Amino acid sequence: MEWFKPDLSFSLEDAKVTSLNDYTNHYAGIDFKKGEYAIYSEITIADGFLKGYIKPMLTNTKLISREDSFLDTF
Repeated sequence: MEWFKPDLSFSLEDAKVTSLNDYTNHYAGIDFKKGEYAIYSEITIADGFLKGYIKPMLTNTKLISREDSFLDTF
């Protein structure tokens, strides 16, 4: 990716992944029992185009059902 100076950058760190359960259950059919997540992003806008990234990170996560594996469900 070509280097760019972001117009907007933000991060969310050490958030409880269980706060996403309504969303993840609706769209992916999974619920988290425990864990944390972080989101990092940088965005720039030039000449009517948006360029950047959003990077979600999951750590120490565990799904509610024992027989479900995150990758199998995903």
